[in-house]
Amino acid sequence: MTYDENTINQIEEVLIRIILITNTLSAVGATLMILTYFKFKELQTFAFRIVFYLNVSDLILALSNMLLVKKDFNNDDPILCLIQSYLINASQLSSIIWTAIIAFILYQSCIKNQNEQSFNICGYLFIGFCIPFSISIYPFFTHDYGFAGISCWIKEDIKHPVRSTIVRYINFYIPLMLIILYNSSVYIFIICKLYGISQQQTKFIYKMISYPLILIICWIFTAFNKTYEEIQDQQQIWLLYLSKALSGLMGFFNYLGYGFTPQVRDQCARYCCKRNSKSVSVELELKNQQSLDTSQNTEEIKSRNSVNSQRDSVQGELSFIAELY
Repeated sequence: MTYDENTINQIEEVLIRIILITNTLSAVGATLMILTYFKFKELQTFAFRIVFYLNVSDLILALSNMLLVKKDFNNDDPILCLIQSYLINASQLSSIIWTAIIAFILYQSCIKNQNEQSFNICGYLFIGFCIPFSISIYPFFTHDYGFAGISCWIKEDIKHPVRSTIVRYINFYIPLMLIILYNSSVYIFIICKLYGISQQQTKFIYKMISYPLILIICWIFTAFNKTYEEIQDQQQIWLLYLSKALSGLMGFFNYLGYGFTPQVRDQCARYCCKRNSKSVSVELELKNQQSLDTSQNTEEIKSRNSVNSQRDSVQGELSFIAELY
């Protein structure tokens, strides 16, 4: 299906708005999680450190997607185009790899009964950052990075279109599909093992269900859109819009699913209450604040006791996710 120039311009304008809006939300979500991690020492645990690394990847990806997005983009700055291509390829690989690392850690905690002290953070950093950012270098030597629509990534080789498709699948879509299968398999296995054992474990199960769904929802339409385009040699505009919107929101969804947990909300609420109490000069408000602090301390004690009881109830099997919640 071919489109006239006016239609193409309209499509590009809509895509630019979608990319800017969704990636801005992802960048804001990832930034909030990163700042929260550094602000509150109570959150600087092993579990939140892994989530912190995931959000770093999401932030790089969101900023990279917005780097050269503009109307009438014509690749007039090849150096910036190459930088964007590299950062997009490396950061999106890194992001999905970190979701697989989280799934692996949950599996080790639940099935193998390993505590967090047995996990090697340096190994995870190597897998989550060094590998994707290293293997993303080779397209520089094969000259596969370049102009790809309204931004830069794996460029379209007009003379050898099949080669461009193969490079894209090797660089991203095949690893994406493998990680989706791996994450889904791990969480299904964990859910089957824990379902119905206790009420606390059942609550954890419902939280874990969202993890593989985030990855699937954000990227399945992108993979389907690219496959459909290659097979049918045409583009479904609604599918293109949907794939760009959901893939752009991955960082935002990861923030909601992995980072914006009750423990994070409690820390932020206590911080805001402390800041507000400094500006209160009326005695009645001070008394109300003291009453609120007392109530919060009581709730905090209950919350900690609840978390401890949750950890005891699972006998260390879900210590990673218990730290988050």
